[in-house]
Amino acid sequence: GNFYLTYPEDPKASFLSELGFEFPPEIAETVTANEGEEVSYENLDLMDQDVAVWIAGVESPELVAELREDPLYAQLDVAQEGRDLFLEEGVNELSWGTVLSIPAALEVVVPQLADVVAGTDG
Repeated sequence: GNFYLTYPEDPKASFLSELGFEFPPEIAETVTANEGEEVSYENLDLMDQDVAVWIAGVESPELVAELREDPLYAQLDVAQEGRDLFLEEGVNELSWGTVLSIPAALEVVVPQLADVVAGTDG
């Protein structure tokens, strides 16, 4: 029962910030390490934001199904309203944050985010 929160300067968070998303202050306060923070599952409500971006499905697609079926997660507004994005494509590009990976991340990740924000994510 743990999940991982990234820190504001992480390339993934920086990418989202450059797109206009704001890093939630309550998560910034929780993350004490400059590499992110592992957080216990009882703090899952920290993910109840305007949009939640997960990288759970890349190596273990079953984690996405497990999380979506979890009663605690299912209670969160972000889950009920479909404002959660489980990235499977574009994760490497998003994580690297290099001059070569950013255009690829824009091409792959932005349409997925747009679908979630518009409420059209499948």
